[in-house]
Parts: sequence; structure tokens; C-alpha cells
Amino acid sequence: MNSGGPPSAITFHSSVIGRRIDPSGKVNILLHWTPEEMLPDSWVSEADILSNLQKTIPLSKLPRQALQLPSMVALSKTGIVARPGKRKRK
Repeated sequence: MNSGGPPSAITFHSSVIGRRIDPSGKVNILLHWTPEEMLPDSWVSEADILSNLQKTIPLSKLPRQALQLPSMVALSKTGIVARPGKRKRK
């Protein structure tokens, strides 16, 4: 996050919601990301779980439909989150 203005990235935190074993015997974990509905759930190898506890994504890299969610629209109206690509004229 930027400290001098609107944040330019969002940090997502994961929680484990599933587990599966593939045919080779490798264990995969299904992660759910919060804030809700911005990133799809994702499968990761059990060996990679510690490096996937959180993820920080710049606003410019979020899917367009995530920026249209009511929570993001409300934040952009309050000035907490600036819309990427929109700049005020001087």
C-alpha cells in the first residue's frame, strides 16, 4: 500500500477450504481468498502452502469485474481506493 495517498494494491489472505490427492499421490490444497469475490479460489501444492498465505496485487492487475464490485465502488467514491487509469486534471 502507498503511505502518501490512495492505496495502489490490495493484500489478499488465504484460508484452506479443501484438499485433494492427485493420481501421482501429490497433495493439493484449495485456497479461498479474502476480501471476497475478487480472486477465484485456487489449488496449490501442499509444499507451496506457506508461500501462498497472502498475496498482494496492484489494483491495475485486478480483473475488471473485481473493480465493479459494490465494495470497491464504495471505496473509490470515498477516495480510499483510486480508480486505476483515472486521473484528475490540474
